[in-house]
Amino acid sequence: MISVVKIQQAFESLVGRKVAKTTIYRMLDRHGRRGVLPRPRLQRATNKPRRAANEGAVSLFFEEVGRRHPDEFVLMVLDGAGWHRARELKVPGNMHLVFLPSYSPEVNPVEHFRRSIRENWFRNKVFQSMGGCC
Repeated sequence: MISVVKIQQAFESLVGRKVAKTTIYRMLDRHGRRGVLPRPRLQRATNKPRRAANEGAVSLFFEEVGRRHPDEFVLMVLDGAGWHRARELKVPGNMHLVFLPSYSPEVNPVEHFRRSIRENWFRNKVFQSMGGCC
């Protein structure tokens, strides 16, 4: 088994910059955490994922963007996440929301980044050591 800290260090050396542990955990969650030791501190009592974002957090983000760009018109491109389409969402007057089509990852830039990471670094392999990984 390999620890997340070791994966993080290897990933940072590949990309040439520091990354947060949460970035590594998100990548591993997408791939089923194959062959990785569990988090030492944050043991979940359930497998139910936590919602880090919600309509309140997104509204605060939109408010901040609108405040920082008061004299500009902001065109915000979003995917179809539920909190992006919530009725309670507060959108500033100088902002317009454009939603990507459903089931179209090819037009979402984040998906291109994720695919690159999956294909180049995390191909659902189990490594016995860091030597086997890099």
